[in-house]
Amino acid sequence: MIYGYNNTVGGDLNTITGSYNTAIGTQNDIYGNQNTLLGSINDVYGSNNLLLGNYNNLNGSYNLVQGSVNDVTGSGNYLLGNYNDVLGNLNYVNGSANCIEGSVNVVSGTYNTIDNGNYNVINGTQNVINEGSYNGVLGSANYVQGDANLLSGNLNDVIGTSNLIAGNCNDVYGDLNGVAGSGNYLVGS
Repeated sequence: MIYGYNNTVGGDLNTITGSYNTAIGTQNDIYGNQNTLLGSINDVYGSNNLLLGNYNNLNGSYNLVQGSVNDVTGSGNYLLGNYNDVLGNLNYVNGSANCIEGSVNVVSGTYNTIDNGNYNVINGTQNVINEGSYNGVLGSANYVQGDANLLSGNLNDVIGTSNLIAGNCNDVYGDLNGVAGSGNYLVGS
């Protein structure tokens, strides 16, 4: 069923409420304008979105989703992958099964979580940033709570601000620490 004008539909069972939308697929629901869907069973609430996949749920505008089973709430997000959950704006996600709450984050990898953070960069797997911003994480299974930390390694646990860590299995609590090595435990500033 189509309500609007200048829509292009190339499949069956699509529902469109809006104008200038393109749906090349089946069972898509579109509520907005100037959206392009090249897949099936997508739900779109917003305008100027491009979806190249299936089973995506999108609420916002100017998002590009190249994958399937993604859930996006916000605008200006770019997703390359599957099973991602994004709540925020201007996030870039290249991977799958990531959960992001915040804006202007860059995530490459899988099973990463950003909980209420902005301007973070993650390149790895199973990293968690909890309420922190401007963190850079290169590695896997790191936990960061704080701001402006840089981690290069694995299994690090950091609570503080402006820490620089290169190594593995470090526990750091404090501010402005620089750690290089393995198995370190620091409490201080």
